Amino acid sequence: MYRLLAMSLVALALLVGYSFREPRIAAQTLSLPYHPGDSVRLEYPDGHSRGNCVIEQFYGSFISCKVQSRGFLGPDAPPPVIYNLDTVISIQLVNRSQ
Repeated sequence: MYRLLAMSLVALALLVGYSFREPRIAAQTLSLPYHPGDSVRLEYPDGHSRGNCVIEQFYGSFISCKVQSRGFLGPDAPPPVIYNLDTVISIQLVNRSQ
């Protein structure tokens, strides 16, 4: 009898715990007609623009740009530059990747 009561209390606790958990949120993905390797120009509301950003990878609403290298950079190479596309007012394609 106590075993049945204990199992039902554990099941009830699991159901209550499951109902009080935070809901899972599905992030909205940003769909752009650009692909890794494309070169784009980003324009910001403050009038500044970032030109010739060669897209390396997408991270949701962020992109990383390849560092323009001049030969072998070595192990202390600078990290890729990451831009937030939520703050950009204009994205223009400069050169499509092959």
